[in-house]
Amino acid sequence: MSLSNSKSVTFAHYTQDQIKSLKDAFQLIDDNGDGTISNIDLDKIWQALGKKLTQDEITNMLSQQDNGELTFPAFLSVMSSSLGSMPDQSYIKDALQIFSKEGDLELSCDADELKEYLEMTGFIGENLFEKLLGNFISQSITGQRIFKGRRFLEAVGE
Repeated sequence: MSLSNSKSVTFAHYTQDQIKSLKDAFQLIDDNGDGTISNIDLDKIWQALGKKLTQDEITNMLSQQDNGELTFPAFLSVMSSSLGSMPDQSYIKDALQIFSKEGDLELSCDADELKEYLEMTGFIGENLFEKLLGNFISQSITGQRIFKGRRFLEAVGE
């Protein structure tokens, strides 16, 4: 399937910042760096996002491609149809406020505590926390790992 024949690719729905963020996500998902996302890669990322897709749903996403793997343009198409069911940014902010100290405008929280809750509730796989959210973690003088919620919201809101 060529890009020009794809009926579902909707680049106009994205800003340049969103395309950059999705490109970063694509490269993160593409574990072996071959420029395509396989069904294994796709399953991992949806699990990390807290979405439990069936093998049929994953296969259906990939079946629209000739070789059963997603290139970046095809990934944009899949994401445009799938992201509509992701939580609104205000819900994520509300959840982060539960973990941060009252009045903390930066929405900072203990990264290890957040990781534990995300794993316990099945929102993120055990080995994916650092890979997906590591860029938003810093270390305090005391050695505590701090998740920077405001930075995360700014990144996903672009």
